[in-house]
Amino acid sequence: MLMFPDRIRQRRPMPPFSPARNRPYSHGRPSKTNLLSAFRGADGKFDLNKISETAQQMNSIYKQVSPYITKFIKK
Repeated sequence: MLMFPDRIRQRRPMPPFSPARNRPYSHGRPSKTNLLSAFRGADGKFDLNKISETAQQMNSIYKQVSPYITKFIKK
C-alpha cells in the first residue's frame, strides 16, 4: 500500500559501474610489526612508558565494560 498512490515516482539514475581498485588491504587486523612499532620510541627501542600507559588504559576500559559483559553472559 502506497502512502500517496497518485504521486508520480521518478527513478534515480544508477551510478556508473566501477571495478574494484587494486589497492592494498589497509583496514582490519594490524600486522604484528605495525602493532609492535607503536610501542617503540624514536630511537627504535621499546618505550616502557608507552607500554605501561596502554596497559593502564586497557585495564580501565575492562573495568568499565566488564559489568555489562557479565550481564549479557548470565542471561
